[in-house]
Amino acid sequence: MPQFAEEIGMKPVDTSDKVLQLFQSFIKSSAEIDFETKLIEEGIVDSLTMVEFVDQLEQSFEIEFEAEDLTNEAFSSVSSIAALINKRKLKIG
Repeated sequence: MPQFAEEIGMKPVDTSDKVLQLFQSFIKSSAEIDFETKLIEEGIVDSLTMVEFVDQLEQSFEIEFEAEDLTNEAFSSVSSIAALINKRKLKIG
């Protein structure tokens, strides 16, 4: 995980844990999901659901993603989402 999360007072694991909790409550699925589960690739969510989840993330973390952030790679797993959130928080912090 990127070091910059610590620079804004947030441990990377804290962000990953929160993203995982939000994701699990958002999709209400019994699928086993961990930090590295490939969310779209493994069929856990489709692109429409992910767009809706992006809105949830922006509200929960009080951030706004840029258009260039919205890539399959950035939203491929909980860890990659958490890294992107930490990057966004650093830019607005």
